[in-house]
Amino acid sequence: MLRHREIRTVDGDGDPVVVDNAVRTRRSFFVTPAQVVSAIGGVVLLAFGIFAIARAGLSSPLSDPQVQVLGLQHTAAIGLVELAVGAVLVLCALSPAARALSALVGIALVVAGIVILAGSDQLISDLHSERALGWLGVIVGGAVLLSALVVPRRRTVV
Repeated sequence: MLRHREIRTVDGDGDPVVVDNAVRTRRSFFVTPAQVVSAIGGVVLLAFGIFAIARAGLSSPLSDPQVQVLGLQHTAAIGLVELAVGAVLVLCALSPAARALSALVGIALVVAGIVILAGSDQLISDLHSERALGWLGVIVGGAVLLSALVVPRRRTVV
């Protein structure tokens, strides 16, 4: 509780009168479902990206060594993309105001996952990966997108 002291003059006598005004402040910490799911999805993608880069290395052709990360074929280039997207999702988890950006990233992940799943053999060969990698984008992106669409209810008690 903050106190604010104010000196007022009364019109009648002109004598100063001290008035104490008590001001109540209340802090609340509010976490939305979109923040929680965005943080979880971001950490998952960060982990995939870190392990892919650690195993494949950052050699000159980023697509040359292909490594397995939890049964999914990765390259260093895919790991860098996962690292960047995961970092953006973790940053989106820091504020409820970033829910729209989180939804946008979720849409991009779902679209990228569908493109990989439905892509031709030439596309999969160019990515130096496999179709199962598309499920990572669809699952993480779908969860982030759905949680961003949930509008939280906020109650205020006076």
